[in-house]
Order: sequence, then C-alpha cells, then structure tokens
Amino acid sequence: MALSLDAQGSYPPAQRYDTALLATLARRAVVAQVSIAYPDHFFESVERAIAFPGPALVQIHAPSPERHGFDTAALFEQAAMAVRSRAWPIFSFDPSRPGVFGSCLDISQNPDPAAPWVTDERGSPITPVHWAMTERRFEAQFLPLDAAAPAPTAPAAFLDPACVGRENLTLSLDCESAGSRVRRRISAALASDALDRTRLWRTLQELSGAVTPFTERVRAEVEATVARSHDDEIDRLRADHEAQLRELRERYDAEAADRVTARLMTLAGYPDGAGVRG
Repeated sequence: MALSLDAQGSYPPAQRYDTALLATLARRAVVAQVSIAYPDHFFESVERAIAFPGPALVQIHAPSPERHGFDTAALFEQAAMAVRSRAWPIFSFDPSRPGVFGSCLDISQNPDPAAPWVTDERGSPITPVHWAMTERRFEAQFLPLDAAAPAPTAPAAFLDPACVGRENLTLSLDCESAGSRVRRRISAALASDALDRTRLWRTLQELSGAVTPFTERVRAEVEATVARSHDDEIDRLRADHEAQLRELRERYDAEAADRVTARLMTLAGYPDGAGVRG
C-alpha cells in the first residue's frame, strides 16, 4: 500500500496528473483520494486499503497553514473547503466490488455528489477559484481587472463545460480588499487549473454513474413517455365522457319525447296518455 500526502504546496502545482484517477483506470488496485476534513471516509479508505490483498493507493489532502497561508485554527475548515469547492473531490475505488467499473467507484462522500457545485448560504456556487481565494499562496493569481477586459464572467459560468467562446471571456471574482469588495481578474494559470479540477469532478460523476451524458436524455425520454401516456389517458377519459353525455342526452330526449307525447294524448282526450306507444 502506498500513502501519498499531497499538501498542494507549490503553485502552479508540480503534479500535472491526477494520480489517483489514473490508478483507478488500471482496475486492479484499491484507490482512495481522501481529506483530513472527512475522517470517516479517511479511516474507512485506509482500512480497506490495508485489508485488500493487492496493490493500494491512498492520496491524502492535508493543507499546511504555514505553506498555504491561512490561520492554523481554520485547518479543518480549509480542508473541507477544498472538497466542497470540487478542488479536491474525495472518492474510493475498490475493484473487488461486484459489477461494472462505475459500481466500484464511490463519490457519495462528497457534498451534493450529483450536483455540479455545492452552494453557499446565499445559493451561490462554490468553485475551485473561491477556494483559491482563501489561501494566500494564490494571491499572485488574482490580478487587477482592467476596464477594457472583455466580458468579465463569474467562475461557475466560465467553468461550465457547456461554456462557448471561453477564450473571449475574462474569469473574474469579487474579492475582499482592505475591507471592501473589489473585482479581480483570475490569472491564466489559475483559470486553467480550475478548469482541470472541474473536468476531474465531472469525470468522476460520469464514471461513477452519478451523472452521465445519458441522464438528461433518459429523463427526457421518460418524461415524454409519461406525457404521451397522460395525453392518451386524457383522450380516453374525454371519449368516455363524451359517450356518456351522448347516452344521457339520447335517454333524456327519449324520455322528454314520451312525456310530451303522453301529455298531448291526455289533452286530446285519451285517458292517461293511452295509445302513446300504440
């Protein structure tokens, strides 16, 4: 078993590959990417790795207050922020689990695992850029926003895989500066890294089956089927209703005709409408 302690100290990061994800693709090792902020997942992953008879890799995110630039008291909150922002998604892969590849990959320990982003108390998405803003080692990546910068764009929209014309947009974010909010431009290096983190998260969602390109299509097909069934049921009920109305109308007309005929026969001197049906 190998334990990899990734404190993500330097920036741009020296590690340009997602080691844990690459290890899962071999499909022979127990692999886990964990965080000190999620101890249950951490210890379960280590126990599983120790018990597994084959190779195992556990990669740990352990942020350093001194190297990363944040208050020591915020250690676990900062580690949790990395997970919530999708900068460091946690997952486990166990090839001994039954089923296909996606059944072996578990991302359920992440907050809102089926959602693209976790949101804050105001409902705003928390992205890797928001996480980077909370660590002083990234200060150089937040630059003054020139008034001529084309199309300043918030992180969630910029990082959306469906974003078109990203090269013509300026990734920007409102930051605290001297007690006030100032909009900053995000460097190309940090923007590229944030995109990598976003793509990794979406890849994990797809591989695990939490969200796939077919999810919306299947949902649309189911909704269309339900809508057709609903329309068919409405048509059937409408036809039944109209048939019942016709039957009632014909019965009423027949009864009304009988009553009128009987009355006319009575007025004509026939006792009790005798001979009405004669």
